[in-house]
Amino acid sequence: MKLARDPEFLIYRLDRVDQEKGGVAILVRKNLKHKILPIPNTKIIESIGISVLLSNGTNANIFSVYLPGGTKNSMINDQFINDIRILMSSSKNSFFCGDLNAKHRYWNCNIANRARTLLYNEFCNKNFNIYFPQGNTYIPSDINRQPSTIDLVLTNSNYDIEPKISNELVSDHTAITFDINTHSPAQLTENKRQLDYSKANWHNYRRMLIKSLNIQNNHETIATVDDIDTQIEKITTEITKARDASIPKVICNQYKLNLPDSLIGLIKRKNALKCAWRRNRVPSLKTEINCMEKKIKYEISLIRNKNWEHKLKSIKPSNQALWKTTRMLKSGNKIIPPLMTADGRVIRSVDKANVIADTFKENHKNPLFKSPTVYDYSIKTTVANYLNNNTNVDTLDSLSLPTIEELKEAVNRLPNNKAPGKDDIKNSLIKNLPNIGYELLLSIFIACLRLGYFPMSWKHVKVFPIAQFVNFLKD
Repeated sequence: MKLARDPEFLIYRLDRVDQEKGGVAILVRKNLKHKILPIPNTKIIESIGISVLLSNGTNANIFSVYLPGGTKNSMINDQFINDIRILMSSSKNSFFCGDLNAKHRYWNCNIANRARTLLYNEFCNKNFNIYFPQGNTYIPSDINRQPSTIDLVLTNSNYDIEPKISNELVSDHTAITFDINTHSPAQLTENKRQLDYSKANWHNYRRMLIKSLNIQNNHETIATVDDIDTQIEKITTEITKARDASIPKVICNQYKLNLPDSLIGLIKRKNALKCAWRRNRVPSLKTEINCMEKKIKYEISLIRNKNWEHKLKSIKPSNQALWKTTRMLKSGNKIIPPLMTADGRVIRSVDKANVIADTFKENHKNPLFKSPTVYDYSIKTTVANYLNNNTNVDTLDSLSLPTIEELKEAVNRLPNNKAPGKDDIKNSLIKNLPNIGYELLLSIFIACLRLGYFPMSWKHVKVFPIAQFVNFLKD
């Protein structure tokens, strides 16, 4: 399509120097305040962008991008994802719009190609969104080719958009329009990840703590409750840093079936035949494809059954796998019904969570804590009366103080699978502390005993309400 000059628009274009066709361009109204952006240093994706001023005073970066359709798979494997990362890191609050020739069922394509796999995997693992209209954006004139959605909008912005198809252009690609909603931020897609303790590098974990923890205090020099809180915050921060650097994270609830090379080759062969059948429509190819699909489905079912059989054989009553598998088979998705409150019925999940949280908070209030002065006086009076009536109670100075060996013995008895508190420090992290960590922890414990203080940071807990079925008819 030739770009004609228009007195109301400015045209920014990036033409190819080695070919006549291709290139990218952006048309901007002259009365729109904007500036041209530096061209990202990508290898196979062509791009050009501008920065415009939005109504809320912030800037949005709009890029026109294009991945040529004839790009070889070898170049896509080597450069495509790296180019996507360069674009995403080039500027914040950006929208990358154009034909990426990436076909995936997630954005309504009937077939898939290599670029789609790489782009979809990057989308699952990184913090950006992919927007696409409901209909197809590419309508080929060749009846042997199928319509697809290859014109996408990639964004690392929090602003919500809704792409729509416009048929105003005379082209095999439909135009896509969208408004940037500055009043309704969108949630960037981010897969939930969790720490995989089975792959923890405990040597690196202990090495980092030995380097970062500085034991100059003992229980005698921790003189005030503020000193205790400071030391607790210090050891918590250092444990968290060492944990994040030594324990990898994995995507939750992602089951990956390991297929043998022979089956992968068969799947590739089937996909190649499907491409040939779409071009030629030879009946014999369709028959061969159907036979191969049945064989692939059968082989995958055998692998799944073999994996399940291996899992069942590995289950023993002495480990947690038995109870986890039983719970998985017996329990389904529990749906909390609408909740009745004084203000009416609550339906939304976030409102249900707030109602439950408010109920727990109200039910666990300490009536004495409404007046801190009375609360403190009541505690001090109770302690003083106990000491006056029990004159034979030993003081901390005369007691034999606990040792590191006793602390380690107590820590080793802690269950590994116990849920952590608000600080998200599991028992396995405490068990793998170096000696310098145990020394600091012991100093904190003894100082708490000496000062009669229970740290506020240790009084916070996570509450997980469990839905319980109640048979009202029976009751």
